[in-house]
Amino acid sequence: MIDWTEIRSRFPALEGQTYLNTAGGGPMSRQAVHAVHKYYDAFLIDGDTRWDYWLDRVETTRERLATLLQVSAEEIAFMGNASQGLNHVADVLRGSGAVAALTGEFPSVTLPWIARGRSIRFLDSLKQVEDLDSDTAVLAVSLVQYKTGERLALERVSKICRQRRIHLVVDATQGFGVHPLDLR
Repeated sequence: MIDWTEIRSRFPALEGQTYLNTAGGGPMSRQAVHAVHKYYDAFLIDGDTRWDYWLDRVETTRERLATLLQVSAEEIAFMGNASQGLNHVADVLRGSGAVAALTGEFPSVTLPWIARGRSIRFLDSLKQVEDLDSDTAVLAVSLVQYKTGERLALERVSKICRQRRIHLVVDATQGFGVHPLDLR
């Protein structure tokens, strides 16, 4: 079982307050700040001669994150931010068929599809996911809606999408670390 209290204790910005702007600029853990300093200190002394060491660190981080998310390390890709990741997914899922998203969805979830000329069907509520038809190729949603705080019933929505062969794209930025995720 994941000890979320212990994980939360690693983030000074969370001491005595609830931090809600994780999508705009998430707080850094003490360990992350220490690692960044260590990287730049080593770079000052050694330049880029420790490349293999840092690649090993990336792989260790990938493995630890995979354990946290209950997936294999090969299924983890690092991106600069959620918007970059969503744009990458929109490129990978180029093709025909409409994209469905919630009305009022965070712009980074819908703009990649719009920019690529995909037709978007906006749903008024998550309940309308059950009405998606075979013309829908992708459902792009946030795990937690940034305006309402409504949380996606991920297991139920995932099951519907699998049954209808709809690609499910989830921006988990607003819920990661708050709600346990089983990405299977």
